Amino acid sequence: MKRLILLLTLVFPMMLGAQQWEIGFDIPSVFIDGLINEDNEAIIAGYQYENEDDFYSVVYKVGENGEYDTFSYDHEFANVKLIKIVPTSEGYFLVGVEETGSGNIETYDLHIAVLDSELSLIAHEQLSAEGEYAFRSHHDAVARDGNIVVLSEVIGDGLATAKPAFLVFDEGGELIAASYPKQGDEIYDMDNFNFSDNQLRVRPDGSGYVVIAKYTLVGMRLLIYDNDFNFKEIVSVKHPKYGGSNMYNDHEVSSDLWMSNDEIVLMGTYFNHREDEDRYEVIISDVSLDGTVNKYEVISSDTCHSAFLGNNAMSYVNDSTIYGGYHSYSSAVIPFHTQICLFTRDMEILGTLTVKDRLGYSDKSLLTYENGDVLLLGSINRFEPQQVTEASITRFSRNDFITSTLDVNEVSDDEIANMVYPNPTSGELNIDIRGIDTDSENRIRIIDMNGRVLTSRIIRGSGNVLTMDVSSLDAGVYVYEVFNAEGTISKGRFVKK
Repeated sequence: MKRLILLLTLVFPMMLGAQQWEIGFDIPSVFIDGLINEDNEAIIAGYQYENEDDFYSVVYKVGENGEYDTFSYDHEFANVKLIKIVPTSEGYFLVGVEETGSGNIETYDLHIAVLDSELSLIAHEQLSAEGEYAFRSHHDAVARDGNIVVLSEVIGDGLATAKPAFLVFDEGGELIAASYPKQGDEIYDMDNFNFSDNQLRVRPDGSGYVVIAKYTLVGMRLLIYDNDFNFKEIVSVKHPKYGGSNMYNDHEVSSDLWMSNDEIVLMGTYFNHREDEDRYEVIISDVSLDGTVNKYEVISSDTCHSAFLGNNAMSYVNDSTIYGGYHSYSSAVIPFHTQICLFTRDMEILGTLTVKDRLGYSDKSLLTYENGDVLLLGSINRFEPQQVTEASITRFSRNDFITSTLDVNEVSDDEIANMVYPNPTSGELNIDIRGIDTDSENRIRIIDMNGRVLTSRIIRGSGNVLTMDVSSLDAGVYVYEVFNAEGTISKGRFVKK
Protein backbone atom coordinates (compact mmCIF):
# COMPACT_ATOMS: atom_id res chain seq x y z
CA MET A 1 0.00 0.00 0.00
CA LYS A 2 1.24 3.46 -0.85
CA ARG A 3 -0.03 6.58 0.93
CA LEU A 4 -0.66 9.58 -1.31
CA ILE A 5 -1.91 13.09 -0.55
CA LEU A 6 -4.39 15.43 -2.19
CA LEU A 7 -3.04 17.96 -4.64
CA LEU A 8 -3.90 21.48 -3.50
CA THR A 9 -3.77 23.01 -6.95
CA LEU A 10 -6.18 22.37 -9.81
CA VAL A 11 -4.80 20.02 -12.41
CA PHE A 12 -7.26 21.02 -15.15
CA PRO A 13 -7.30 24.73 -16.03
CA MET A 14 -10.18 24.06 -18.46
CA MET A 15 -12.60 23.09 -15.66
CA LEU A 16 -15.90 24.85 -16.36
CA GLY A 17 -17.94 23.78 -13.33
CA ALA A 18 -17.44 24.38 -9.63
CA GLN A 19 -15.83 21.67 -7.54
CA GLN A 20 -15.07 20.82 -3.93
CA TRP A 21 -11.72 19.16 -4.55
CA GLU A 22 -9.73 17.33 -7.19
CA ILE A 23 -7.01 14.68 -7.02
CA GLY A 24 -4.41 14.58 -9.78
CA PHE A 25 -2.21 11.55 -10.52
CA ASP A 26 1.45 11.55 -11.56
CA ILE A 27 1.22 7.87 -12.64
CA PRO A 28 -0.75 6.93 -15.79
CA SER A 29 -3.97 5.61 -14.26
CA VAL A 30 -7.28 4.14 -15.42
CA PHE A 31 -10.41 3.96 -13.23
CA ILE A 32 -13.01 1.39 -14.31
CA ASP A 33 -15.55 0.79 -11.52
CA GLY A 34 -16.25 1.97 -8.00
CA LEU A 35 -18.68 2.46 -5.13
CA ILE A 36 -19.23 4.61 -2.06
CA ASN A 37 -19.22 2.49 1.13
CA GLU A 38 -21.05 3.07 4.42
CA ASP A 39 -18.17 5.19 5.72
CA ASN A 40 -18.50 7.55 2.73
CA GLU A 41 -15.23 6.26 1.31
CA ALA A 42 -14.94 5.75 -2.44
CA ILE A 43 -13.55 2.28 -3.29
CA ILE A 44 -12.35 2.36 -6.91
CA ALA A 45 -10.98 -0.45 -9.09
CA GLY A 46 -8.60 0.19 -11.96
CA TYR A 47 -5.00 -0.16 -13.05
CA GLN A 48 -1.77 1.80 -13.44
CA TYR A 49 0.78 1.66 -16.23
CA GLU A 50 4.44 0.91 -15.65
CA ASN A 51 5.28 1.42 -19.32
CA GLU A 52 3.52 1.24 -22.67
CA ASP A 53 3.12 -2.55 -22.51
CA ASP A 54 2.82 -3.38 -18.82
CA PHE A 55 0.27 -2.43 -16.17
CA TYR A 56 -0.97 -3.78 -12.84
CA SER A 57 -4.28 -3.73 -10.99
CA VAL A 58 -4.91 -1.12 -8.32
CA VAL A 59 -7.65 -0.41 -5.79
CA TYR A 60 -8.01 3.14 -4.50
CA LYS A 61 -9.67 4.24 -1.25
CA VAL A 62 -10.63 7.91 -1.32
CA GLY A 63 -11.87 9.74 1.78
CA GLU A 64 -14.56 12.41 1.85
CA ASN A 65 -12.01 15.24 1.82
CA GLY A 66 -9.84 13.89 -0.98
CA GLU A 67 -7.19 12.00 0.99
CA TYR A 68 -6.51 8.60 -0.54
CA ASP A 69 -4.57 5.34 -0.43
CA THR A 70 -3.48 3.11 -3.32
CA PHE A 71 -3.41 -0.71 -2.94
CA SER A 72 -1.36 -2.54 -5.60
CA TYR A 73 -0.94 -6.06 -4.07
CA ASP A 74 2.71 -6.43 -5.09
CA HIS A 75 1.83 -7.01 -8.73
CA GLU A 76 -0.36 -10.02 -7.94
CA PHE A 77 -2.47 -8.92 -10.90
CA ALA A 78 0.15 -7.97 -13.47
CA ASN A 79 -1.52 -7.08 -16.79
CA VAL A 80 -4.95 -7.80 -15.26
CA LYS A 81 -7.69 -5.18 -15.53
CA LEU A 82 -10.05 -5.10 -12.54
CA ILE A 83 -13.34 -4.15 -14.19
CA LYS A 84 -16.06 -4.75 -11.56
CA ILE A 85 -16.29 -4.34 -7.79
CA VAL A 86 -19.18 -5.66 -5.65
CA PRO A 87 -19.57 -5.19 -1.87
CA THR A 88 -19.85 -8.33 0.26
CA SER A 89 -20.67 -8.97 3.92
CA GLU A 90 -16.95 -8.99 4.80
CA GLY A 91 -15.37 -6.75 2.17
CA TYR A 92 -15.28 -6.61 -1.62
CA PHE A 93 -15.46 -9.01 -4.56
CA LEU A 94 -13.62 -7.96 -7.73
CA VAL A 95 -13.75 -9.28 -11.29
CA GLY A 96 -10.77 -8.84 -13.60
CA VAL A 97 -9.69 -9.95 -17.07
CA GLU A 98 -6.31 -10.83 -18.56
CA GLU A 99 -5.87 -11.09 -22.32
CA THR A 100 -4.71 -14.54 -23.42
CA GLY A 101 -5.75 -14.82 -27.08
CA SER A 102 -4.13 -13.48 -30.21
CA GLY A 103 -5.07 -12.88 -33.80
CA ASN A 104 -8.47 -11.57 -34.85
CA ILE A 105 -10.35 -12.83 -31.77
CA GLU A 106 -9.11 -11.62 -28.41
CA THR A 107 -9.88 -13.96 -25.51
CA TYR A 108 -9.34 -13.56 -21.79
CA ASP A 109 -8.87 -15.42 -18.54
CA LEU A 110 -11.13 -14.41 -15.67
CA HIS A 111 -9.58 -13.25 -12.40
CA ILE A 112 -11.49 -13.15 -9.12
CA ALA A 113 -10.10 -11.17 -6.19
CA VAL A 114 -11.59 -11.12 -2.69
CA LEU A 115 -10.63 -8.27 -0.36
CA ASP A 116 -11.46 -7.76 3.30
CA SER A 117 -12.90 -4.50 4.63
CA GLU A 118 -9.37 -3.07 4.93
CA LEU A 119 -8.73 -3.89 1.24
CA SER A 120 -6.21 -6.63 2.00
CA LEU A 121 -6.18 -9.48 -0.55
CA ILE A 122 -7.52 -12.71 0.98
CA ALA A 123 -8.26 -14.81 -2.14
CA HIS A 124 -7.32 -14.84 -5.82
CA GLU A 125 -8.60 -17.26 -8.45
CA GLN A 126 -7.82 -17.43 -12.17
CA LEU A 127 -10.28 -19.22 -14.49
CA SER A 128 -10.62 -20.12 -18.14
CA ALA A 129 -13.96 -20.80 -19.78
CA GLU A 130 -15.22 -24.40 -19.86
CA GLY A 131 -15.09 -26.71 -22.87
CA GLU A 132 -14.72 -25.02 -26.23
CA TYR A 133 -15.70 -21.60 -24.93
CA ALA A 134 -13.44 -18.61 -24.35
CA PHE A 135 -14.16 -15.49 -22.27
CA ARG A 136 -14.42 -12.08 -23.89
CA SER A 137 -13.45 -8.84 -22.17
CA HIS A 138 -16.81 -7.66 -20.79
CA HIS A 139 -18.25 -8.80 -17.45
CA ASP A 140 -20.79 -7.55 -14.93
CA ALA A 141 -21.68 -8.86 -11.47
CA VAL A 142 -24.36 -8.59 -8.79
CA ALA A 143 -24.65 -9.83 -5.22
CA ARG A 144 -27.54 -12.19 -4.46
CA ASP A 145 -28.37 -14.49 -1.52
CA GLY A 146 -24.84 -14.37 -0.15
CA ASN A 147 -23.25 -15.20 -3.51
CA ILE A 148 -21.90 -13.21 -6.47
CA VAL A 149 -23.46 -13.80 -9.89
CA VAL A 150 -21.11 -12.86 -12.74
CA LEU A 151 -22.36 -12.19 -16.25
CA SER A 152 -19.73 -13.07 -18.84
CA GLU A 153 -19.51 -13.03 -22.62
CA VAL A 154 -18.18 -16.18 -24.24
CA ILE A 155 -17.32 -17.21 -27.76
CA GLY A 156 -16.58 -20.62 -29.26
CA ASP A 157 -18.33 -23.98 -29.61
CA GLY A 158 -19.88 -22.90 -32.90
CA LEU A 159 -20.78 -19.37 -31.83
CA ALA A 160 -20.28 -16.78 -34.56
CA THR A 161 -20.51 -13.95 -32.04
CA ALA A 162 -20.22 -13.66 -28.27
CA LYS A 163 -23.17 -14.78 -26.13
CA PRO A 164 -24.04 -14.35 -22.43
CA ALA A 165 -22.93 -16.89 -19.82
CA PHE A 166 -23.38 -16.93 -16.03
CA LEU A 167 -20.97 -17.88 -13.25
CA VAL A 168 -21.88 -18.07 -9.56
CA PHE A 169 -19.24 -17.62 -6.84
CA ASP A 170 -19.48 -17.64 -3.08
CA GLU A 171 -18.14 -14.59 -1.25
CA GLY A 172 -14.83 -16.38 -0.75
CA GLY A 173 -14.24 -16.53 -4.51
CA GLU A 174 -15.02 -20.23 -5.07
CA LEU A 175 -16.92 -21.08 -8.26
CA ILE A 176 -20.07 -23.01 -7.29
CA ALA A 177 -22.15 -22.97 -10.52
CA ALA A 178 -21.89 -22.03 -14.20
CA SER A 179 -24.31 -21.78 -17.11
CA TYR A 180 -23.07 -21.52 -20.69
CA PRO A 181 -25.20 -21.10 -23.86
CA LYS A 182 -26.40 -24.44 -25.18
CA GLN A 183 -27.37 -25.81 -28.57
CA GLY A 184 -31.08 -25.27 -29.14
CA ASP A 185 -31.30 -22.12 -27.04
CA GLU A 186 -32.94 -19.30 -28.97
CA ILE A 187 -30.24 -16.96 -27.75
CA TYR A 188 -27.60 -19.41 -28.99
CA ASP A 189 -28.92 -19.50 -32.55
CA MET A 190 -29.14 -15.73 -33.02
CA ASP A 191 -25.72 -15.39 -34.62
CA ASN A 192 -26.58 -11.96 -36.02
CA PHE A 193 -27.27 -10.77 -32.50
CA ASN A 194 -23.89 -9.26 -31.64
CA PHE A 195 -23.90 -8.46 -27.92
CA SER A 196 -21.60 -6.02 -26.18
CA ASP A 197 -21.48 -4.03 -22.92
CA ASN A 198 -24.13 -6.21 -21.25
CA GLN A 199 -25.36 -5.31 -17.79
CA LEU A 200 -26.90 -7.67 -15.24
CA ARG A 201 -29.75 -6.95 -12.81
CA VAL A 202 -31.81 -9.11 -10.45
CA ARG A 203 -35.56 -8.79 -10.96
CA PRO A 204 -37.13 -7.07 -7.93
CA ASP A 205 -39.69 -9.83 -7.39
CA GLY A 206 -36.91 -12.44 -7.22
CA SER A 207 -38.18 -14.28 -10.31
CA GLY A 208 -34.90 -14.19 -12.22
CA TYR A 209 -32.50 -11.89 -14.01
CA VAL A 210 -32.51 -9.24 -16.69
CA VAL A 211 -29.57 -8.58 -19.00
CA ILE A 212 -29.58 -5.13 -20.57
CA ALA A 213 -27.79 -5.81 -23.86
CA LYS A 214 -26.52 -3.56 -26.61
CA TYR A 215 -27.23 -5.15 -29.98
CA THR A 216 -24.52 -3.67 -32.18
CA LEU A 217 -25.80 -1.05 -34.65
CA VAL A 218 -29.43 -1.81 -33.82
CA GLY A 219 -29.96 -0.81 -30.22
CA MET A 220 -30.98 -2.08 -26.81
CA ARG A 221 -32.58 -5.40 -25.93
CA LEU A 222 -33.69 -6.83 -22.57
CA LEU A 223 -32.86 -10.52 -22.14
CA ILE A 224 -35.05 -12.23 -19.54
CA TYR A 225 -33.76 -15.28 -17.61
CA ASP A 226 -35.24 -17.36 -14.79
CA ASN A 227 -33.44 -18.12 -11.54
CA ASP A 228 -31.72 -21.14 -13.10
CA PHE A 229 -30.35 -18.94 -15.92
CA ASN A 230 -32.67 -20.44 -18.53
CA PHE A 231 -33.28 -17.94 -21.30
CA LYS A 232 -36.98 -16.97 -21.44
CA GLU A 233 -37.48 -14.11 -23.89
CA ILE A 234 -35.94 -11.13 -25.60
CA VAL A 235 -37.56 -7.67 -25.51
CA SER A 236 -36.76 -4.73 -27.80
CA VAL A 237 -36.67 -1.18 -26.45
CA LYS A 238 -37.89 1.19 -29.12
CA HIS A 239 -37.76 4.95 -29.39
CA PRO A 240 -41.34 6.11 -28.66
CA LYS A 241 -41.25 8.68 -31.46
CA TYR A 242 -38.95 7.33 -34.17
CA GLY A 243 -39.15 3.57 -33.72
CA GLY A 244 -36.51 1.02 -32.89
CA SER A 245 -33.56 1.79 -35.12
CA ASN A 246 -30.44 2.43 -33.01
CA MET A 247 -32.36 3.10 -29.82
CA TYR A 248 -29.84 3.39 -26.99
CA ASN A 249 -26.95 2.20 -29.12
CA ASP A 250 -24.73 3.21 -26.25
CA HIS A 251 -26.41 2.76 -22.89
CA GLU A 252 -26.22 2.72 -19.14
CA VAL A 253 -28.70 1.65 -16.48
CA SER A 254 -28.95 3.28 -13.09
CA SER A 255 -28.20 0.93 -10.21
CA ASP A 256 -30.85 0.19 -7.57
CA LEU A 257 -33.58 1.93 -9.52
CA TRP A 258 -35.99 -0.93 -10.06
CA MET A 259 -39.55 -0.04 -9.19
CA SER A 260 -42.26 -2.37 -7.89
CA ASN A 261 -43.76 -2.76 -11.35
CA ASP A 262 -40.46 -3.72 -12.99
CA GLU A 263 -39.47 -0.30 -14.27
CA ILE A 264 -35.90 0.85 -14.72
CA VAL A 265 -34.26 4.12 -15.68
CA LEU A 266 -32.04 3.90 -18.76
CA MET A 267 -29.75 6.31 -20.51
CA GLY A 268 -28.40 6.04 -24.02
CA THR A 269 -27.93 7.61 -27.40
CA TYR A 270 -30.22 7.57 -30.39
CA PHE A 271 -29.28 8.42 -33.94
CA ASN A 272 -30.50 8.13 -37.54
CA HIS A 273 -33.71 10.13 -37.20
CA ARG A 274 -35.97 9.70 -40.15
CA GLU A 275 -35.94 13.40 -40.98
CA ASP A 276 -32.30 13.92 -40.05
CA GLU A 277 -29.98 10.93 -40.40
CA ASP A 278 -26.97 12.79 -39.05
CA ARG A 279 -28.33 13.66 -35.64
CA TYR A 280 -27.59 12.16 -32.23
CA GLU A 281 -29.53 12.53 -29.00
CA VAL A 282 -28.74 11.70 -25.39
CA ILE A 283 -31.89 10.20 -23.88
CA ILE A 284 -32.99 9.31 -20.36
CA SER A 285 -36.10 7.20 -20.03
CA ASP A 286 -38.33 5.12 -17.79
CA VAL A 287 -38.74 1.67 -19.35
CA SER A 288 -40.88 -1.32 -18.34
CA LEU A 289 -39.55 -4.83 -18.80
CA ASP A 290 -41.99 -5.41 -21.66
CA GLY A 291 -40.02 -2.79 -23.61
CA THR A 292 -42.56 0.03 -23.18
CA VAL A 293 -40.94 3.45 -22.85
CA ASN A 294 -43.19 5.13 -20.28
CA LYS A 295 -41.49 8.51 -20.34
CA TYR A 296 -38.34 9.94 -21.84
CA GLU A 297 -36.47 13.20 -22.09
CA VAL A 298 -33.74 14.39 -24.43
CA ILE A 299 -30.83 15.78 -22.43
CA SER A 300 -29.24 17.46 -25.41
CA SER A 301 -29.83 17.64 -29.12
CA ASP A 302 -28.33 20.90 -30.38
CA THR A 303 -24.89 20.30 -28.83
CA CYS A 304 -24.85 16.72 -30.06
CA HIS A 305 -25.80 17.38 -33.67
CA SER A 306 -23.43 15.57 -36.04
CA ALA A 307 -21.47 14.32 -33.03
CA PHE A 308 -20.32 10.95 -31.81
CA LEU A 309 -21.57 10.16 -28.32
CA GLY A 310 -20.20 7.62 -25.93
CA ASN A 311 -19.19 6.51 -22.44
CA ASN A 312 -22.60 7.03 -20.91
CA ALA A 313 -22.57 6.61 -17.14
CA MET A 314 -25.33 6.85 -14.59
CA SER A 315 -25.50 6.82 -10.81
CA TYR A 316 -28.46 6.96 -8.44
CA VAL A 317 -28.96 8.54 -5.02
CA ASN A 318 -32.71 8.84 -4.51
CA ASP A 319 -35.84 9.85 -6.40
CA SER A 320 -34.63 13.43 -6.71
CA THR A 321 -31.00 12.81 -7.59
CA ILE A 322 -29.81 10.76 -10.55
CA TYR A 323 -26.69 11.67 -12.51
CA GLY A 324 -25.97 10.83 -16.12
CA GLY A 325 -22.68 11.54 -17.86
CA TYR A 326 -21.64 11.47 -21.50
CA HIS A 327 -19.13 12.94 -23.90
CA SER A 328 -19.34 13.96 -27.53
CA TYR A 329 -17.15 15.18 -30.34
CA SER A 330 -17.68 16.07 -33.98
CA SER A 331 -14.22 15.82 -35.52
CA ALA A 332 -10.53 15.81 -34.72
CA VAL A 333 -10.50 19.61 -34.57
CA ILE A 334 -13.52 19.88 -32.24
CA PRO A 335 -12.65 18.70 -28.71
CA PHE A 336 -14.59 16.32 -26.53
CA HIS A 337 -17.24 17.82 -24.29
CA THR A 338 -17.89 15.89 -21.09
CA GLN A 339 -21.17 16.73 -19.39
CA ILE A 340 -23.04 15.55 -16.31
CA CYS A 341 -26.82 15.86 -16.09
CA LEU A 342 -28.83 15.86 -12.85
CA PHE A 343 -32.40 14.61 -13.15
CA THR A 344 -35.21 13.10 -11.09
CA ARG A 345 -37.00 9.75 -11.11
CA ASP A 346 -39.77 11.41 -13.16
CA MET A 347 -37.29 12.45 -15.86
CA GLU A 348 -37.25 16.12 -14.90
CA ILE A 349 -33.86 17.58 -15.81
CA LEU A 350 -32.73 19.84 -12.96
CA GLY A 351 -29.47 20.98 -14.51
CA THR A 352 -26.35 20.06 -16.44
CA LEU A 353 -22.69 20.82 -15.93
CA THR A 354 -19.98 20.87 -18.60
CA VAL A 355 -17.00 19.47 -16.77
CA LYS A 356 -14.02 19.08 -19.08
CA ASP A 357 -13.19 19.56 -22.73
CA ARG A 358 -10.99 16.52 -23.08
CA LEU A 359 -11.60 12.77 -23.17
CA GLY A 360 -10.77 10.12 -20.64
CA TYR A 361 -13.88 8.79 -18.87
CA SER A 362 -14.94 5.19 -18.45
CA ASP A 363 -18.49 3.84 -18.51
CA LYS A 364 -18.52 3.75 -14.69
CA SER A 365 -17.18 7.22 -14.12
CA LEU A 366 -19.81 8.61 -11.70
CA LEU A 367 -20.11 7.71 -8.00
CA THR A 368 -22.64 9.36 -5.70
CA TYR A 369 -22.80 10.12 -1.99
CA GLU A 370 -25.98 9.94 0.11
CA ASN A 371 -26.11 13.75 0.31
CA GLY A 372 -26.19 14.01 -3.49
CA ASP A 373 -22.56 14.97 -4.10
CA VAL A 374 -20.91 13.18 -7.02
CA LEU A 375 -17.41 11.93 -7.86
CA LEU A 376 -16.21 12.09 -11.47
CA LEU A 377 -13.49 9.56 -12.29
CA GLY A 378 -11.30 10.77 -15.13
CA SER A 379 -8.71 8.42 -16.64
CA ILE A 380 -6.15 8.29 -19.39
CA ASN A 381 -7.21 6.34 -22.48
CA ARG A 382 -3.80 5.06 -23.42
CA PHE A 383 -0.23 5.19 -22.20
CA GLU A 384 1.15 8.60 -23.10
CA PRO A 385 3.40 9.99 -20.37
CA GLN A 386 3.01 13.54 -21.59
CA GLN A 387 -0.72 13.35 -20.87
CA VAL A 388 -0.76 11.73 -17.44
CA THR A 389 -2.43 14.78 -15.86
CA GLU A 390 -5.67 13.62 -17.52
CA ALA A 391 -6.09 11.13 -14.67
CA SER A 392 -8.11 12.74 -11.88
CA ILE A 393 -10.89 12.26 -9.32
CA THR A 394 -13.11 15.30 -8.76
CA ARG A 395 -15.92 15.88 -6.27
CA PHE A 396 -18.86 18.13 -7.14
CA SER A 397 -21.76 19.32 -5.01
CA ARG A 398 -25.33 18.60 -6.03
CA ASN A 399 -26.00 22.34 -5.77
CA ASP A 400 -23.56 22.96 -8.65
CA PHE A 401 -26.15 21.45 -11.00
CA ILE A 402 -29.34 23.13 -9.77
CA THR A 403 -30.56 25.84 -12.12
CA SER A 404 -34.14 26.26 -10.88
CA THR A 405 -34.74 28.55 -7.87
CA LEU A 406 -37.67 30.20 -6.11
CA ASP A 407 -37.66 33.47 -4.16
CA VAL A 408 -39.05 32.23 -0.86
CA ASN A 409 -39.70 35.78 0.29
CA GLU A 410 -42.52 35.93 -2.28
CA VAL A 411 -44.56 33.30 -0.41
CA SER A 412 -47.55 35.12 1.12
CA ASP A 413 -49.31 34.45 4.41
CA ASP A 414 -52.41 33.32 2.52
CA GLU A 415 -50.38 30.77 0.61
CA ILE A 416 -48.77 29.55 3.84
CA ALA A 417 -52.30 28.84 5.14
CA ASN A 418 -52.65 25.89 2.73
CA MET A 419 -53.42 22.68 4.58
CA VAL A 420 -50.13 20.89 5.36
CA TYR A 421 -49.69 18.53 8.31
CA PRO A 422 -48.11 17.56 10.55
CA ASN A 423 -46.22 20.84 10.69
CA PRO A 424 -43.55 20.59 12.05
CA THR A 425 -42.89 17.07 10.80
CA SER A 426 -40.10 14.54 11.32
CA GLY A 427 -41.06 12.11 8.59
CA GLU A 428 -44.17 12.23 6.43
CA LEU A 429 -45.72 15.44 5.13
CA ASN A 430 -49.39 15.52 4.05
CA ILE A 431 -50.46 18.24 1.62
CA ASP A 432 -54.05 19.10 0.75
CA ILE A 433 -54.42 18.84 -3.05
CA ARG A 434 -58.21 19.13 -3.32
CA GLY A 435 -59.08 20.91 -6.55
CA ILE A 436 -55.86 19.89 -8.31
CA ASP A 437 -56.38 17.88 -11.49
CA THR A 438 -54.18 14.81 -10.91
CA ASP A 439 -54.76 13.68 -14.51
CA SER A 440 -52.75 16.67 -15.72
CA GLU A 441 -48.96 17.04 -15.71
CA ASN A 442 -48.84 18.71 -12.30
CA ARG A 443 -45.70 18.50 -10.21
CA ILE A 444 -44.63 19.24 -6.67
CA ARG A 445 -41.19 20.29 -5.54
CA ILE A 446 -39.53 21.07 -2.23
CA ILE A 447 -37.16 24.01 -1.98
CA ASP A 448 -34.84 25.08 0.82
CA MET A 449 -34.53 28.63 2.11
CA ASN A 450 -31.61 29.29 -0.25
CA GLY A 451 -33.89 28.63 -3.22
CA ARG A 452 -32.40 25.26 -4.11
CA VAL A 453 -34.76 22.60 -5.48
CA LEU A 454 -34.22 19.48 -3.35
CA THR A 455 -36.84 17.14 -4.76
CA SER A 456 -39.39 17.17 -7.57
CA ARG A 457 -42.02 14.64 -8.62
CA ILE A 458 -45.18 14.25 -10.69
CA ILE A 459 -48.47 14.15 -8.77
CA ARG A 460 -50.03 10.80 -9.65
CA GLY A 461 -53.25 9.04 -8.71
CA SER A 462 -56.43 10.41 -7.15
CA GLY A 463 -57.46 11.65 -3.72
CA ASN A 464 -57.42 14.77 -1.60
CA VAL A 465 -54.08 14.36 0.16
CA LEU A 466 -50.56 13.94 -1.20
CA THR A 467 -48.12 12.26 1.21
CA MET A 468 -44.37 12.83 0.85
CA ASP A 469 -41.48 11.32 2.79
CA VAL A 470 -39.25 14.18 3.96
CA SER A 471 -37.33 12.24 6.62
CA SER A 472 -34.06 12.64 4.72
CA LEU A 473 -34.19 16.45 4.87
CA ASP A 474 -32.08 18.31 7.43
CA ALA A 475 -33.91 20.17 10.20
CA GLY A 476 -35.10 23.58 9.01
CA VAL A 477 -37.76 25.54 7.11
CA TYR A 478 -38.74 24.52 3.57
CA VAL A 479 -41.14 25.59 0.84
CA TYR A 480 -43.34 23.23 -1.14
CA GLU A 481 -44.72 24.34 -4.51
CA VAL A 482 -47.36 22.65 -6.67
CA PHE A 483 -47.05 23.79 -10.29
CA ASN A 484 -47.50 22.91 -13.95
CA ALA A 485 -46.54 24.38 -17.31
CA GLU A 486 -48.95 27.29 -16.80
CA GLY A 487 -47.54 28.36 -13.44
CA THR A 488 -47.80 27.86 -9.67
CA ILE A 489 -51.01 26.32 -8.32
CA SER A 490 -50.25 26.22 -4.62
CA LYS A 491 -47.31 26.73 -2.28
CA GLY A 492 -46.52 27.03 1.40
CA ARG A 493 -43.95 26.56 4.14
CA PHE A 494 -43.33 23.66 6.49
CA VAL A 495 -40.81 22.88 9.19
CA LYS A 496 -38.72 19.71 9.28
CA LYS A 497 -37.67 18.95 12.87
